[in-house]
Amino acid sequence: MKGKQMYDSGNNIFAVPHLFGGYWNHYDWNQAIVSGMKAAGLPYSGKYDWVETDMYWRITTCRAEGPGLKCNDCHGEKGRLSWKALVMTGSRRNGEPPR
Repeated sequence: MKGKQMYDSGNNIFAVPHLFGGYWNHYDWNQAIVSGMKAAGLPYSGKYDWVETDMYWRITTCRAEGPGLKCNDCHGEKGRLSWKALVMTGSRRNGEPPR
């Protein structure tokens, strides 16, 4: 996931904003960071900015369909999933299972 995230530009650390019961009540980012950083026990310089970030989430949709199945039974080269049908892109070449 790509996005922009706020950070404390004085301390050069990511900021922890208080969103629900905070920002969404008063729409003030600085006030949200003050209360969020206080709750997290982190220092806040009073200065913030935004930085572009990439977030990677582990995909955990797999589950066993029965006794004795292992990861490769679905995800392996001869597994139940068709990697060509999924058309994997990016760092993996099309049609190849992840390594």
